[in-house]
Amino acid sequence: MQNKNTKLVQSWSDLFPDDVVKQHDLTSPAKRSKYFMQLWDSWSATEIDLSNYKKPKTSPRHNRYEWYVDSPVRAYAKKKGIKEFWEYQLRGNCIRFKDEDTAILFRLTI
Repeated sequence: MQNKNTKLVQSWSDLFPDDVVKQHDLTSPAKRSKYFMQLWDSWSATEIDLSNYKKPKTSPRHNRYEWYVDSPVRAYAKKKGIKEFWEYQLRGNCIRFKDEDTAILFRLTI
């Protein structure tokens, strides 16, 4: 059993608490997809392109799980207590934050 600090997939209730699902009517995958895409679009001013900051792979055995657990983005989010999807989103080489202050602070850490 993995501990909570390294689990790859969060539980449903971690990602989508019942009260928030009801509040925003996120009862189907289509509704959730649309809602989070709208958040992504509205956060365009806080976008940071991470491609300039990526570290080269240090081992041919480096895999997605290691990248996920060791991600500086997720380490920062955990340290600051911000929730993925709701307060930041990571897509490809870009990250967007809900607010500009968090984006600026993150940029200073990378």
